[in-house]
Amino acid sequence: MIEGYRVPEFEKDGTVRHHVLRLPRWAGIGISFQQEASGGHYIRRGELRPETHVQGEWLVRLDGSISYSGEDIRRDMPDIAEHERRFGTMAPNVAILGHAGAGNVTMNPFYLAWANGRLGYTDLDRLNLAAGHAYDGLVVRDDWRTEYRDDIRFGLGRESSSGVTIRLGDSDASSRVRFVVIGPTIVRAGRPIDEGGLRRQVLRGEHYDLRHVLHLAHLRWNEDRMARPPQDPVDIVSFCPLLEGFWTEGALEASMIERAFEGFPIDVTTEPYDDPSLPYATRIGRMIGSEAVVEALKARGYALTDGRPKLPGEFRVVGPKVGETYRAIEIVMRPGIYNHSALGVTEAGALIWGCTTGLGGRVGITICQMGRLMARAGCHDAILLDQGGDVSLRLGDRDAVRSSYGRTGMRGVLLFVDPHREHNAGDLDPPTVTEFTMRPISELTSWSG
Repeated sequence: MIEGYRVPEFEKDGTVRHHVLRLPRWAGIGISFQQEASGGHYIRRGELRPETHVQGEWLVRLDGSISYSGEDIRRDMPDIAEHERRFGTMAPNVAILGHAGAGNVTMNPFYLAWANGRLGYTDLDRLNLAAGHAYDGLVVRDDWRTEYRDDIRFGLGRESSSGVTIRLGDSDASSRVRFVVIGPTIVRAGRPIDEGGLRRQVLRGEHYDLRHVLHLAHLRWNEDRMARPPQDPVDIVSFCPLLEGFWTEGALEASMIERAFEGFPIDVTTEPYDDPSLPYATRIGRMIGSEAVVEALKARGYALTDGRPKLPGEFRVVGPKVGETYRAIEIVMRPGIYNHSALGVTEAGALIWGCTTGLGGRVGITICQMGRLMARAGCHDAILLDQGGDVSLRLGDRDAVRSSYGRTGMRGVLLFVDPHREHNAGDLDPPTVTEFTMRPISELTSWSG
């Protein structure tokens, strides 16, 4: 039995539901994405926030300005009506039945989309694209039949995301393919992803947003300035403490990932929180303080211990060690819990979309659990589509799954369509819904849940 998990703050009202939409054989899928955001307009997660020493999400907007808060980051993204308009220019003779969020496209690497010679990607994907990396994903053929492939390659132009060719195996398939949706595989040949498979994906960079994999705390510092514009990035810091320990100048620290998966304690210095000489500390006149980090960890269900942490979810503050100025937080990480959406195909080629509801980092399930759910739903192969606030489903004029943050603007949208215009959304069977038994996060000790 699969169970959902929640942090102490949501122990009374946090619920996870599993929604499964099975598409009939007459229905198909398409993808719309904000192509102009391809390249350098992704969310920077592996780099320190400007003028700070902490990892907080930030993004270079299309006009060159920088956004730092979650909703401001999404201010210039197309709404659903605009995505439907854009899709209509690519496929003018189909009926749109509904849509689901696919907001990772152009926001996180390894979530790519291709349509009519246009590619949605991030600059972090460029090296793999140039090297002819073979991606996993779902391919929509010209007859609207969808299949899973693990040999998808793209021919990316030097400066443009237009005029991109697609190869399946050794052959150019650009004229025979309508759409491609790329994401980390969570079901392959009927087998859901396990801890070892997830670890390999993380080390390859397929889960750039480590919050989806590791259970991280969240801290909003200098809250009193939040309501006073202008919101200077130096004044306001919203971030996941300790995340900086997993990155060095934008490169993932493989040894830290290995230790986290193996259940060994990891050490992260408190310098970004306790050094009074750092720019944001001197500007505000006070430090973040490692005490605030301790409280943020406890709010996410981590337990402060006196001795060396041994079990997932335990941590302590130690040091400073000889020759060092600052203390360290020693912690055994837990698997991340999130709300997820995924897309898969049965062995016979039927399409299945599935999601779990929740609230990122606070109420949800693990990625391995999501793989098991999609396999149980009948998927022979399935990929992750989205996580967090973009997880949503609308069929016709009805919201079957609402965004947990009420979002309407997204970088990408998956569309459910009738290529022959013979049906409407009312002809679809409604999604099946299963509510999970909920457990406190303290009971989550394995990546499989």
